[in-house]
Amino acid sequence: MNFVYVAKRAGEDVGTPSPGNTRLHDTLVAAKQAPLPTIDSAVSLAGPGVAIVIADGTYDEQVNLRKEHSGTPGNPLLIVSETIHGAHIRGPRVGGRELSAVWAVGCRHFELHNLFAEVTAGDDGDHASIKIFRHKDEAIAEGGVVVAGCKGRGQGRDILKVSGFLGTRIYGCDLSSDGGLFSESCIDCNTGQNCEIKFNTLRGRVQNGLAVKNGAYRILIEQNDIDVRQKVPAVSYTPGLFLGHSGISHAGKPFPFGDLPWFWAECAGSVVRHNLIGTDWKRALWALGAYDCLIERNVLKNRGDGAIISMKESKSGLYAGMPEPTPEHAPYVHVDSDGLGHYDTRFLTIRDNAALAGSSVAIEEQHPDTNRVERLGIVSTVADHIPVPIGVAAWDHGAIYRRLGIATP
Repeated sequence: MNFVYVAKRAGEDVGTPSPGNTRLHDTLVAAKQAPLPTIDSAVSLAGPGVAIVIADGTYDEQVNLRKEHSGTPGNPLLIVSETIHGAHIRGPRVGGRELSAVWAVGCRHFELHNLFAEVTAGDDGDHASIKIFRHKDEAIAEGGVVVAGCKGRGQGRDILKVSGFLGTRIYGCDLSSDGGLFSESCIDCNTGQNCEIKFNTLRGRVQNGLAVKNGAYRILIEQNDIDVRQKVPAVSYTPGLFLGHSGISHAGKPFPFGDLPWFWAECAGSVVRHNLIGTDWKRALWALGAYDCLIERNVLKNRGDGAIISMKESKSGLYAGMPEPTPEHAPYVHVDSDGLGHYDTRFLTIRDNAALAGSSVAIEEQHPDTNRVERLGIVSTVADHIPVPIGVAAWDHGAIYRRLGIATP
C-alpha cells in the first residue's frame, strides 16, 4: 500500500506543494512528513494500491476522479478520512452554481470511506454530494465501487448517486437531504446491476428515500433505516423506497442486458428485506413497473394519507420505434399508438411484512393475478410480527483503519 496524506495548513499556498510531497510513501507516518495541501493534488497521484488519507478540516473543492485514477481488482484506490467524518468536503461554487463534492466519471475499483460530503446549494444543477457514474461512451461493466461509512448532507439533486456499474457496494452511510427545490433521492441507484445497499440511514425532505430505477436489476437492499418526509414545495409522492421506471425515454436504444427479455424489466431479481421503510406522504413502498422482486420481512409505515404499498402500472417514457413485444412478453409491457410505453408491475412476492399501528394498510393496484401479498400484519411493535432483527446494524467505521494497518481514531 502506498500512502498520500492531505492536510490543510494555515497560510500555506495551496498551489505550490512543499518539497518532497509529490511522491507516494510506504507508510502513513512518512506521508505525514510531507502532506499535500489539497485533495486534488493527491488525486493526481491516484492509482492501484494508493491510499489517500485526508486530515480533519473543511475542503472547499471537488474530488474529481477519472478513468486514469482507477485501481484494479484486488488493488483499489482508497480515499479515507483520517477520523470518522472529519474530512468535510464541500462542493465549490463555479459560475454561480455549486458542484458535486465528489464527482467520479469512468473511475473504477475505488473506495470512499468515512468522508463527509456536502452540497449546500439548491439550484437546478444535476449535482450530488457524491456522484459516481460510468463514462457515457463505455458499456456497463464491473465498477468495483465501494462507498462505506460516509456522511452526506445538502440540497443537491441527490445525496449519493451511482449509475451504470456492476457490483457497487453502499454500506453504513448516513445520508440526509435538506429538501432543496430540485432534491430527488438520498440514494439513487440508476442502471446499476448486482449491487448491494445495506446498513444505511436515509433521512430528510426528498422525492424518494431510496430509488432503484431505470434498468437497475439484481439489487440487494437490506437492513436500511429509511424515514423521509415530503419535500417543500410538495411533490405528488414521497416513497421511502421506489422500485421501477422514472420516465426516461429508451426510444431507439437496444436493451443492454442479454439475459433478460428485450423490454426494460425494472429491478428484476432484486431483494428487499429486513428494512425499516417510512414516509409521511402517499406511499411507503412504490413499485412502478418493477418486475420479479422479493420484498420480505420489512417494517413499513406511512404517517400521512395514501398507501403502504403501491404496485401501479408505469405509463411514462416514449418508446416509439422499439419493436413490439412478442406474445410471451405482451402481458407485461405494451406500446400504444402514441408510442407511450405501459410497463406493468408484475411477479412481485411481498410477504411477512409489517405495517406499524396507525399507518394506512391500503394496497394500490395489486394485480393479484401475478403479484402475491402474503401476511401483511398490523403491529404496535416490530417484535409482534418480525422474528428477525430489522434495521441498521452498527456499522464498523474502524474496519478501514485496521485494513490500512493504522490506529483506529
